[in-house]
Amino acid sequence: MTQDELPLRSLRAHDVFPGRSSLYVWEVAKAWECSEQHIINLIDRGELHATNIGSAKVRSKRSYFRIPVSEYDRFVVARSNV
Repeated sequence: MTQDELPLRSLRAHDVFPGRSSLYVWEVAKAWECSEQHIINLIDRGELHATNIGSAKVRSKRSYFRIPVSEYDRFVVARSNV
């Protein structure tokens, strides 16, 4: 599935992730039905913004990335042409 073919159910993060303010890489990958590496690539290219809560030495370790729910929604809406 390409990022342009995201399911419409992904449009509302509060329905998919109620009460959350940030998300793990694996959660976003599962919701978008893609690989965790695809999410990491989007972050690395600057297309999807995430916060690295680890030190600079562990920059690429996906367990240290947190994706704000607002960024999740922004990205999906921008890709959905809605």
